[in-house]
Amino acid sequence: MRSEERFGEIFKCASEKAESLDIEVPTEVPGQRKREVPMRLQHGPTVSQVGAQFESVEAYFRRTVYYSFLDSMTEELKRRFKGNKPGSGSPTDKIIQSFHPLTVHAKWVSNPDAEAKEAVHILCDFYGEDEDQLQAELKVFHSSFPSENLKEIFAILRENRGQLIFPAFVKMIQIYATLPVTTASVERTFSKLKIIKNQLRSLCGQKRLSDLLPIAIETDIQIKHSEVIRIFKDMAPRRMLL
Repeated sequence: MRSEERFGEIFKCASEKAESLDIEVPTEVPGQRKREVPMRLQHGPTVSQVGAQFESVEAYFRRTVYYSFLDSMTEELKRRFKGNKPGSGSPTDKIIQSFHPLTVHAKWVSNPDAEAKEAVHILCDFYGEDEDQLQAELKVFHSSFPSENLKEIFAILRENRGQLIFPAFVKMIQIYATLPVTTASVERTFSKLKIIKNQLRSLCGQKRLSDLLPIAIETDIQIKHSEVIRIFKDMAPRRMLL
């Protein structure tokens, strides 16, 4: 993720999107002035420091925005889950790390190693599952269905009615796939709540508020207006033709 190649793809995609929306793409580095190196320093060892500038707009955004954001996010996640002291792993950190061995095919095709057994023990102890049952399900699943990643595991479980055959394993995979690492979605929900229930809607009831919130929050869901009109029309007789 933190590589020039990955940033190049993101920068290219963002530039194309900006052009499609008629947004001007910067061609000069913001706030950077061309500085001339003094004559007395042109042949000295400090010339690279005095004349240091971003060679392009892409380099500017890569260093000041992209790398800065990733480093800040990484450090915050480490602080939240691993604690401030080096080597002091929190219970949350151990639980999150224990999910990964369940999805590694090589750890279960033969006798599971100590890391895999410890992961099962931690998860079963925390979520109240039977340890022997989960180990048995993992051995059967990985011996029968070779998989490379979490997406393939989900597809296999869905096609083979995994909920009935591997109930404990399915539960762990569902938790692993939906485990949030940030509270951004919750914070966005509260922000929308303040926008919807304003002074003009101070008497808005719970049912109406519950109906309005998903519409404002889940903006990626496509709503068919014709279907909404049809449902509204069928709710009661109308004097006007809808």
